[in-house]
Amino acid sequence: MNSPKDEAKYYHIKIKFRFGAEGTVRDMRCKYINIMFDKLFDEDKLDQQTIYAYCVGSDQLHLLIGSDSGKLLALLNNINNFGRTNLSSEKSLFISDKEVISIENIDEAVRTSKALHCLCDTCVGFPYSSIRAYLYEDYPQWLDKQEIMNKFESAQDYMQFLTNKS
Repeated sequence: MNSPKDEAKYYHIKIKFRFGAEGTVRDMRCKYINIMFDKLFDEDKLDQQTIYAYCVGSDQLHLLIGSDSGKLLALLNNINNFGRTNLSSEKSLFISDKEVISIENIDEAVRTSKALHCLCDTCVGFPYSSIRAYLYEDYPQWLDKQEIMNKFESAQDYMQFLTNKS
């Protein structure tokens, strides 16, 4: 795993994972990720870290978070431990690799949110990412869209930003 820079405020975390059950569909993965973050939020294990964006792929999770490096490492450990302790062994999540990319400023964080949301098969209505939070008022309590959305006049402006190829 790459080490996060101490001075960075934002991080793009790429977590490659696999489930113990063969053939687990993406719906299960998305449901699992939401359960995990709801539980970590309820148990206060997010420890004042902010999750700005996410996208769940077939074998990886992308997160854009705000954190200091010590709390970030604790969050990664909590994610790793959650899979082992909260699901039966045939459905357990196993983390196979992690990459942490430091992001120095809000403008770079905005570009990263675009990159995460554009990983989706389709932006609008995609159930496996935080895109709904940015376009609608439909998002989990542990997700914070305000810092990114403050750079835009409206959800329509953010959508135009996503679809702009430059």
